[in-house]
Amino acid sequence: MTKNVVEVDFGGLQRLKAAAASAGESEMERLVKTVIAELRNMSPYDVFGDVFARHAWDEFCWCQQEGPFMDNMESAVRSKIGGVLDKLDDRTLVCLTACSQDELGEVDEDSELGVGAICIDDINLAAYQRVQEAAQGPDVSIIGPNRADELGFHLLTDGVVFSELSEEEFSGVLAEHFEDIIDPASDLSGIANTLAQAFLEQIESESESFALSAFLGRFESDAKTILVEKDVLPDLKGTQAALLEALDSSF
Repeated sequence: MTKNVVEVDFGGLQRLKAAAASAGESEMERLVKTVIAELRNMSPYDVFGDVFARHAWDEFCWCQQEGPFMDNMESAVRSKIGGVLDKLDDRTLVCLTACSQDELGEVDEDSELGVGAICIDDINLAAYQRVQEAAQGPDVSIIGPNRADELGFHLLTDGVVFSELSEEEFSGVLAEHFEDIIDPASDLSGIANTLAQAFLEQIESESESFALSAFLGRFESDAKTILVEKDVLPDLKGTQAALLEALDSSF
């Protein structure tokens, strides 16, 4: 009696699995970016007191960097990951499973999933770990209880007003309008006017020049307009860009 024997090329299987894992890497990056984008579209839970979180992603980053760790935050993120996975086709899930296995490592060879297998739990865990890693990137001190002090580290001080105003007065104005400062769609002209006015009042009080007082008495409005448009607004926008870059950076 002749037996049919099928020889399995385990080297070929490993190469096939490696190829699937490699393809899954780009899918994993896309998955993580999608989940973070969804968290940025979620309103914050407002669970951290004096933390100025713009959205749920800010809160998750604060939770990961500063604590305390909260189980409901992990549940919310992993639920988001699961929701994205539900929309993916089997081919993508196979590649993501292979990538996740490589990332997590094999605990038990006897339970190792074969080529072409799908394990949602492994994908979810690997993706969550990457989201946790990405949460280490943003500088959350900007939105923390001491944000007024932290603003000073991100100031763009190329102009006259930003260079000359006292740090206490300057930080106070920015802290008062912090919500506008970190909103890229906000109109910063009101803040610029406040800073320009404070600068003009400062130089007039520090100067004993009658000519300066007379000049400001006649042309203060014009001088403030020039300062706002040519000096303060450019520095404000530069500072805003620096803050958002630090706050929205990835690890």
